[in-house]
Amino acid sequence: LASSDTDSIIRYPNSSDLKLTLSRKLDIHPSQFLITAGADEALQRALACTLGPGKELIVTSPTFEMIPTYASLANGSTKFIDWLSGPYPVKSVLNAVSETTAVIAIVTPNNPTGTYVPFLDIKQVAEENPGILVLVDMVYSDFADEDVTKLLLKYKNIIIVKSLSKAWGMPGLRVGYAIGDPEVISWMECVGGPYTVSNLSMTIVDNVLNSNELFFKKYVQSVKNERNHLTTLISKLNGKILPSQANFVLAEFNNSNWVVNGLKTLGIGVRVFPNNPSLKNKIRITCPGDAQAFSRLEDSLKTIISPDIILFQLEDTLIDSFNFSHPSEKFIKSLNQTNGLTIKINKSWIKEISSHCKIGIFSRYSQYIIDEVVNRCNMNDIFEKSCRFLINKTKSDHTEIAEIENILQKTRCKRAWILINEHSKSHFPMTPYILPLDINCISNNISSDKSDEVVTYTKNAKERIYDLMEAITWKTE
Repeated sequence: LASSDTDSIIRYPNSSDLKLTLSRKLDIHPSQFLITAGADEALQRALACTLGPGKELIVTSPTFEMIPTYASLANGSTKFIDWLSGPYPVKSVLNAVSETTAVIAIVTPNNPTGTYVPFLDIKQVAEENPGILVLVDMVYSDFADEDVTKLLLKYKNIIIVKSLSKAWGMPGLRVGYAIGDPEVISWMECVGGPYTVSNLSMTIVDNVLNSNELFFKKYVQSVKNERNHLTTLISKLNGKILPSQANFVLAEFNNSNWVVNGLKTLGIGVRVFPNNPSLKNKIRITCPGDAQAFSRLEDSLKTIISPDIILFQLEDTLIDSFNFSHPSEKFIKSLNQTNGLTIKINKSWIKEISSHCKIGIFSRYSQYIIDEVVNRCNMNDIFEKSCRFLINKTKSDHTEIAEIENILQKTRCKRAWILINEHSKSHFPMTPYILPLDINCISNNISSDKSDEVVTYTKNAKERIYDLMEAITWKTE
């Protein structure tokens, strides 16, 4: 921007320079490009210039949800062909073609599955339907194993849509483009405004394309490496995963809601699809292309699915007491009288959990209470080789979390679940090594107003532990 004069920014947009840059990079004539406000506008224009009442779009499902939306906005109908996994259903797509078919949309790599459509399949669709527009969404193609852009442009009925939002990392600038036969490009120019992308956005994109090639290549390779690593990790954690050539993977776990909510608790967002039956229990996890961020994602998944240790906060977790907030003489006396004390978790449940990972117990109030409860529950054999410790009650959250991390290090445990009571949430800041769980609320649902806090639950003690045992399906490495 510093090298650009003010007039070039504030005057009416002109995409000629950006077209020339793309032309040089891709070795495609400038007349075959249309610069658009993100790939979305390119998709919408392609459908707007071909669909209408009585005209039909064919597309696989699940796929990018805006494609059928744009078809509907163009007053066209949509015919879906199921394709979740396996080879692209080219025969089913071809058999679905009718007199009303005007567009066949192909998303490769597909969103949200990451699956890839081979060149020969797209070629067959285009060759057998020369009078039908084949709209190929290649927004994620920079992450694929091969680039078939130039091969596809041999066919005049193919339009390719790409974006600067994914591999180039500029989604906020809203710059995408279509590539195709100049005649089809001219149709697309007629169904939208003449100045949909600002000079400011195009100037920045042009500069990045001309100066950041090395960064682009390193980033794409980082994503590919992370994708391979993530695929291996999820498989080790007994998750199911589809082969992907995008910058994300689509995974499924025995308890996917647990994973989604656990990641949310640790400050990591993933994509879910509650309104799509074919994607039930599926999670789309994006590869960040950054070593530190990916390490956090990896540690968080291991913490949620394969913890080294589960720590029970004594108060309101292993025991219920009336109005318990301090280790009063009345409360300690109740331990001896067994009045006012309810043991929530029996030995068999604790033993089941301990067969999968270590367990520990801690209190902010009294070492005596810890020992007494363990003795009363006859759990000395279980806790003998694990850990029991007192956390010094302090106003400093960082001091407390550091103390727990120090104890975990001594027990050679890196990943921990900490089961706490509702009043202790604020004492456990988000960290990829410790997953704070409110024992008062272990369920598959998380309340919307607490989405950035610890996972909360609403089940009785027995159901809580069954949920824990269901989540801990796999032993640690």
